[in-house]
Amino acid sequence: KNDKQQSQRAKNCHDEVFDELFKLGYIPYRLGNHSMKYMKLQKQENRELLQAIKRVVDPNNIFSPNKYIGP
Repeated sequence: KNDKQQSQRAKNCHDEVFDELFKLGYIPYRLGNHSMKYMKLQKQENRELLQAIKRVVDPNNIFSPNKYIGP
């Protein structure tokens, strides 16, 4: 983390891998804060399923509100 160039290269590598995984239909079940942008790339069916599960498990939207699934 002390080497800014190395950190940026690692982030770029991470993003390239995630881009390819999403293109192939692999959706991660857990992400770091810097990766939340990928949740917007989910197919509508995946988002709807996750929203339905979230409503049952967390009806008061206490756990990570709008972080993983969004409205």
